Amino acid sequence: MKKTKLSLLLALALTAPQIVQTASAADTREHPANLYAAEYGYPETRTSQDETDRFETGEYGDPGLRTNSRNETLDPEIRKLKRDDGIDRYYGDTHVDKYRWLEDVDRIEPEHRYETSEDRKRNLFGTNWEDPELDKRRTGMETVRNEQGEVDKWVNAQNEATHNYLNKIPYIQEIGKRIDKLMDYEYLYFDYDREYGKLHYARYPDGYFRLSKKGADGKSQVILDEKELSKDGYTQIANYALNSNGKYFAYATRDGASDTDHKELYVLDTETLKTRHITTNIHVVDAGGTYGYPLEWKDNNNLYYVRSHGGWTDLMLHRMDKNEFNDPIIMKASDYDMTPDSFWIEDDRYLMVQGSLGSISNTLLLKDLKTGRWIQIHNRKMYDKINKADAFTNYTAAKFVRLDGNYIYVISEDNSEFGELLKIDIRSPQRKREVVIPARENHRLTAGVYQSGHYLMQYYSAGYDSLALFDENGKFVRDITPVAGGNISSLTAYDSGDKDAEDNRPKGTLAANEKDYKRYVWFYYQNKETPATTYRYNVEEDKFFGVKRRDTIPFDADKYEMRTVSYPSKDGTMVPIVISHKKGLKLDGKNPTILYGYGGFNVDAYQGNFTTAAAAWMQNGGVYATAGLRGGKEYGSKWHDAGKQLNKQNVFDDFIAAGEFLIKEGYTSKDYLSISGGSNGGLLVGATMVQRPDLFRVAIPEVGVLDMLRHDKMYRTDYWINEYGMAEDSKAMYQKLLSYSPYHNVRDGVCYPSTMVMTSKRDDRVVPSHSYKFAAILQEKQSCMRPVFLNAAERHGHGDNTRAETKREMKEKFAFILHEMGVKSLPPVPDKEPQAQEKK
Repeated sequence: MKKTKLSLLLALALTAPQIVQTASAADTREHPANLYAAEYGYPETRTSQDETDRFETGEYGDPGLRTNSRNETLDPEIRKLKRDDGIDRYYGDTHVDKYRWLEDVDRIEPEHRYETSEDRKRNLFGTNWEDPELDKRRTGMETVRNEQGEVDKWVNAQNEATHNYLNKIPYIQEIGKRIDKLMDYEYLYFDYDREYGKLHYARYPDGYFRLSKKGADGKSQVILDEKELSKDGYTQIANYALNSNGKYFAYATRDGASDTDHKELYVLDTETLKTRHITTNIHVVDAGGTYGYPLEWKDNNNLYYVRSHGGWTDLMLHRMDKNEFNDPIIMKASDYDMTPDSFWIEDDRYLMVQGSLGSISNTLLLKDLKTGRWIQIHNRKMYDKINKADAFTNYTAAKFVRLDGNYIYVISEDNSEFGELLKIDIRSPQRKREVVIPARENHRLTAGVYQSGHYLMQYYSAGYDSLALFDENGKFVRDITPVAGGNISSLTAYDSGDKDAEDNRPKGTLAANEKDYKRYVWFYYQNKETPATTYRYNVEEDKFFGVKRRDTIPFDADKYEMRTVSYPSKDGTMVPIVISHKKGLKLDGKNPTILYGYGGFNVDAYQGNFTTAAAAWMQNGGVYATAGLRGGKEYGSKWHDAGKQLNKQNVFDDFIAAGEFLIKEGYTSKDYLSISGGSNGGLLVGATMVQRPDLFRVAIPEVGVLDMLRHDKMYRTDYWINEYGMAEDSKAMYQKLLSYSPYHNVRDGVCYPSTMVMTSKRDDRVVPSHSYKFAAILQEKQSCMRPVFLNAAERHGHGDNTRAETKREMKEKFAFILHEMGVKSLPPVPDKEPQAQEKK
């Protein structure tokens, strides 16, 4: 219903609005940016909606904040606005958003997909969907695609301008070749000799997974090729599980990297080479846990998997000897308020289910396969308390370490946020709980294993991992961290007497003396200068053996060095940072530098991780720095709380201080400093570049949350509201969001860094309209000749989908950064960098 003239005047009188024009249509003077738009080929950008009054029909905006843009009786300033500009009101302020039309993104899903008759018979037999007419209509919609809309045409024009500019950079192809050399290697997952043949599974240099089988003649045949799963090569194998005799290889696929992309489950018979489709909507976890994967064979014939169902993910069981339409539900997730993330069989008796829900990252259920009884290990009272609290606490309720008869040993944060090892009687898990290893202040206990009468416990602090050895009674013995300042993963106990011993060995070829040891612990270690390296540790002899690279990545760590330090932020808080570069670097302020950060959601910035991006940048003479900003998990919940909601500005202050520190120490200067970050890190880059445009030469905000007044109104955003807060929460929250919202703080007359705003058309976690609007207003307001480009990928989700896409994006980012810094040529690199293990 249209508002009357009287009601509109009365509403304006009561609110006494202050006009805060975001990208104001009332400002018609020519900006300097218009003088060079043709130079970079920016497409024409419409600054208002079309003739349809979408605010009146409710398509845009909040109902309580709408106004009729055609009403000529409004305030004179509002009357100047173009038709259907977005108008939002908060606490007496009126915000005009003339790029609101860029929120009208084309449907993220490339097509409508519904259950076909075959799917219905397989998965929905006897359910409410058993309706031929409904099924016929759904099948008819299966090939319906959306016509290209105005926003998509604008994005395509922006992409064309971006790539025309990038392709003229003289060394962009050379950067691509160097990245190819660094990333094109075989990454082995398993090489097993089973009853049904010798099987080899790896990711090959072209980036695709392949399963090969060696025949009686000794020749290998590829029996499953990820590249052949789809015509365009975008379908990925996300998870897999091989049964113990090697006959069945189960694998889950996803169409792309968007959260809503379709996921399927198949089983390949390695003998007949026939494939069975099990189900759609499988729950996919990108990486399995230490003790299990989202696919697990109960035995050679029965497969456990997780299927999305009615908003929950239920644990299912499929029998290979029966082609059943309806697989039985083993565990209904809704009964236990948890999502199964990994599962495995322990002691041939218990089905272990490690799960999560919301702010809780680890819950644990056991099913006694003899009695059929389910046993809940985590503390239910504490679970309910935490689950109702603020999001992203990443609370560990119970994480498995060891099962010994009637006692289970788990990591729990019931008594301390830093975690402790508990001994729990599974006959009465809610009452009989004993502390074996108490919590360590500022060291979060994240994983543990038991071997040879000792516990090896993994801790996290200040962005890095460490390992400590304890005896059976929980007494500290020694620290066995191989190198300080790195990341440890896949901590696993190996015992040659275990029936799953072969699966529990580290991936890759055997170490020369590995067979001499019947029991040991292994893990992967890495840091910014060291690719993943396998360490094997014999507890009884207290020594490492068989230390070697996880894979054959051609990167010589001996040529690089890493410095781990802390620097003072604006308020004096000391913030950790890791700085990596080639040895012999001159601290003359002329080194191209990438400063990376995240600062949110109680997660770390991967300071201790080796990344191909950092390696490639360092190979080309750059400095790569990663700051452990407040808002992350570097020092526990207080560190997280200090960088969220009303405290969010601390994160940006930390990042700005990191840049100033790098300049002060001589690593770089304002002419050679770039900033990069994705998702929440994209917000970080956007906020800091508009707050301190003088400090940075280049900015790369990727898939960022950039419109903070409307972040909660764009698609599926409810799970991050507790991290940022909403403008409607309070006047104080509104003012805080407005103070740092990148989109709302771009100003006239400011020279911003050269910027490439990166996103994906199909990102359904942080929708691309954030990036579209930010790029549009930057192009309008930029007051100097530094370019602003939008780079929107066609098929990504919130991240890259294929290795080819990863390499392309890396190539374009590095070329853009170096070119904008004025770098004329690349430093020489050897055709092949020898690996440290080759030198030995």
